[in-house]
Amino acid sequence: MTDARRPRSHGWRLLWWSLAIASGALAAAVLPVVVQVQRAAARGQQLYADVFVQDARGVIRQVSPGDGVYQFPHIHPSGTRVAFCGGATGVVRLFEHDLTTGTTRALTDGSYGAVMPHYAPDGRTLVFMADVGTGQPPLRVRQIPRRGTFGRQRFRLCRLELATGKVRALTDPSANDLRPAFHPEGREIVFTSTRGGKLALWTVRADGTAPPAPLRYRGFGYNASYAADGTALFFHANDGGRHRACRLNLGDEQPTFLANDLFQQTHGACALPDGCGLLVHAQTDAGWSLWELPLDGSAARRRTPPDFPHAMHASCAGNGALAFDEERPVSVRRELWWRLRRLGRT
Repeated sequence: MTDARRPRSHGWRLLWWSLAIASGALAAAVLPVVVQVQRAAARGQQLYADVFVQDARGVIRQVSPGDGVYQFPHIHPSGTRVAFCGGATGVVRLFEHDLTTGTTRALTDGSYGAVMPHYAPDGRTLVFMADVGTGQPPLRVRQIPRRGTFGRQRFRLCRLELATGKVRALTDPSANDLRPAFHPEGREIVFTSTRGGKLALWTVRADGTAPPAPLRYRGFGYNASYAADGTALFFHANDGGRHRACRLNLGDEQPTFLANDLFQQTHGACALPDGCGLLVHAQTDAGWSLWELPLDGSAARRRTPPDFPHAMHASCAGNGALAFDEERPVSVRRELWWRLRRLGRT
């Protein structure tokens, strides 16, 4: 009888130790997530967000640290680097990730808030929004709300030389200047501003030698980008309470809404390097996701990367590399699900 019971005793011991080890491993995985989420909630942080790059083969890699809010990427024209803004805590800064070496460096020192970088066509400089000289405290990570707005924080445009780190202000802090983008030839920058008393599109010389000038079109326009040939602007405007993508030929007084934009709301309007379409993030019944609007008027095509259903703020390089971000609320359940999803892809 004794000999017959021993295998059962050893089996139960083995099961007990297996459960104990599994429980310990689970606790070791969950506890850091709980602590991280609690710290984020304590400092008033509302979300996590990270930046990713999908190469021409479809391989996706995360390029931000994963410990805070990192958003609004813009990919270098060569497709070898990507700039973005954010941080784990403290003041929002600019960062640049080198896709060749896998290294990330800070581009701003944290003495002022810096957001929404955009590379020049030659890749040697970038323009961005900065709250330096506005008389306000620097924008902090915990102040970033959902959906990419910055409340009452006011910004001016600055230009950064990547080789030297030298920063030059392009606009004065008398208005709120937002969402800059370079002309394909690098000579000027389009942006949205409150100059004139309402949100409208303006341009400024890239060398800062002349004051900003309004477009002939004086209606609402946001998040503009130039067509690949520099002859037109694409942006989203208000169409009866609905944001839709539109085209404005330079010099015209009115834009034309794109007939194939049938979404509930459309933002982004980033012109593709090949001149054939726009990258937008658009709202459907399933939420916000990435789409391509062909400029030949054909039906919109989904561009959402696999396992990133809520990817936003995309830009594309000439080599086919796609940079985007994805945000998620601060919660233990959501963070665990997100990490398990990433683990399943590796």
